[in-house]
Amino acid sequence: MNPDLHSSVEALGWALLHFLWQGAAIAALLAAALRLLRRRSPQLRYGLGCLAMVAMLAAFGATLSTQWSKAAPPPIAAAPASVTEAPGAPDLIEPAAEPARAHTIPRSRRRTGGGASVGGP
Repeated sequence: MNPDLHSSVEALGWALLHFLWQGAAIAALLAAALRLLRRRSPQLRYGLGCLAMVAMLAAFGATLSTQWSKAAPPPIAAAPASVTEAPGAPDLIEPAAEPARAHTIPRSRRRTGGGASVGGP
């Protein structure tokens, strides 16, 4: 697996795992606040619910950012001087040639079933 993709998937997995307890904690705080404010206006309770959802989104984003920075692969160190190219040295490795393409049958000539084609050869 690509190291960059692996670290991204790992960071996303940890962020989702942490979001489970973070979301539960925010939901518990919201439930307690709604219980205390049950006789208050519906607009206030609705606003608290919206605030809780924004807090959940922010918690997930912050956790993902933290996990992403932890999971980032270390920078690749420079090659030792004995391995690097000398100035003016000839290229010993030639660029790869374009791969040969397999012959494909045009769509109009393909058969779609087990029987003979109707349009002729």
